[in-house]
Formats: sequence, structure tokens, C-alpha cells
Amino acid sequence: MAKYYMAMGGLENLKSWKSMKATAKYIMVAQGGTEVSIIVWYKAPDKTRVEISQNGEIAIYVVTNKSAWMCDASRGFPEPIPLPEDQARKAINNADVYPFINYKKKGHKIEFLAIEEFEGAEVYKVKLIQNSGAESLHLMDVRTGRELKIINKIRRNKKEMIYETIERDFRKVDGLLLPFLTEHIVNGIQVRKMLIEDVEINIEIDDALFQQETQKKELIQNRGIHFLLFFWE
Repeated sequence: MAKYYMAMGGLENLKSWKSMKATAKYIMVAQGGTEVSIIVWYKAPDKTRVEISQNGEIAIYVVTNKSAWMCDASRGFPEPIPLPEDQARKAINNADVYPFINYKKKGHKIEFLAIEEFEGAEVYKVKLIQNSGAESLHLMDVRTGRELKIINKIRRNKKEMIYETIERDFRKVDGLLLPFLTEHIVNGIQVRKMLIEDVEINIEIDDALFQQETQKKELIQNRGIHFLLFFWE
């Protein structure tokens, strides 16, 4: 873990970061390579807001350590509603951007499983068991300490699904090492990529961005907005 902390920007930087805003785009591989613009707000340690826009339409997805909600008028939900239970559970379990930081204080446990190979590199295979009981597997480069892959298993509609996130193109931003390319794979099929175009660290972010009631008030004032269909994965 010490090698991981050092690689990702140093323990003090990982503990002290307050917020992050990323402008990026999704490449929807499973939909023929369609590109979708997104903006992501993170507020440490466990608040995320994603806005997805295409052809003038916007979808909003928000996850904190306590709730997960969305707006999607195209599905008949012009006002914020909770995510479906299985999706919400997965999103909430993964709300913490850096779960390994202060993991003992958070009530999490870590198990070292093995040294394996991933894309030609030796990796530590580590299991994270969160205080909620949620488990995930993490592959960390033996040489550099970088986290290269995350694996989650969930049940949806009584079927087990495997979600994999592969992290690439690491760059330093204000002391933090960030993956500017992530690939998202579901049951062995790549569904999308995310390419970061710009990142700002430690900017002011209002908590109202993550509050469902605040969003309802904004929507009442802006009934003309329509929202893009999007599934949080």
C-alpha cells in the first residue's frame, strides 16, 4: 500500500485533496463509437455529480455515500428520482474515489491475494472489503504501484455481472496521478471509454450540486430542459 500511495501522488496529497472537476467525453464503444460530452464534479471523499450532454440534451447523475439519484425526462422522469436499487447499491459502494486512504479508519479491510500478470506487467491482486460488506478486486503494478484495474461483481435482475475498469494514460495534476483514459467492460465486453480533456483540482464546489431537493427547485424553474437517456454503470 505504501508503494500505491507514493505512486498515486503521495499520502499527504491523497489525504488533503478537497475537490476535482473534470471535463471529458465518453466514447460509447457498444453503440458504434458515439461520443458524448460529460462534466464530472468530485467532492472529497464521496460525492460525485455527472452531467452528460449530447445534441443540446443533458442527463444528471449524482452519487454520495448515502444516496444515488438521476434526472431523465426521456424515460418519463423530469424530476430527480432515486436510481434503481441494484444500481444505487453499486454506485454508493463505490462513491469513495480513494477508498484505500485511511481504510482502517473507514472500517474497510484489505487482503493480499496473489501476484499475477496483467498486460505483460506483474501486479499485486488485492481484495478490498468495505464496511458495507461490498467487495472489489484491485490490480496494482508491482513495479510502479499504480492501480491498473478494478473488478466489481454485482447481481442485477438475479444475474451476476462483472464490471471491470482499466486505467491508462496516467498524468500528474497538482500532485495527484490521474488516469486520463479509463475503459469500462461489462461481462467481458467493452461498453465505453472515458477520455479526460481537462482537470481542475481543489476548486470551490457547492454542496447543493449533490442535493436532490436543490435540483428539484432548479427544474421547476427550467421546465424546458430535456435529459439524455443514460445508464449509470
